[in-house]
Amino acid sequence: MTTLPDFADLARREQGLGVVSTLRADLSIHSSVVNLAAMSATPPPRLGMSAG
Repeated sequence: MTTLPDFADLARREQGLGVVSTLRADLSIHSSVVNLAAMSATPPPRLGMSAG
């Protein structure tokens, strides 16, 4: 499991972009490029994603 600081470091190195993939009911995969951000480093940790 990735920690929040590890995630924030990776998001920074990748210019804040990532890919989210979901499995649809028909078993096809849908992928989207999203903006990633670490919203809070204090408990509870929060991550943010924005898809457009």
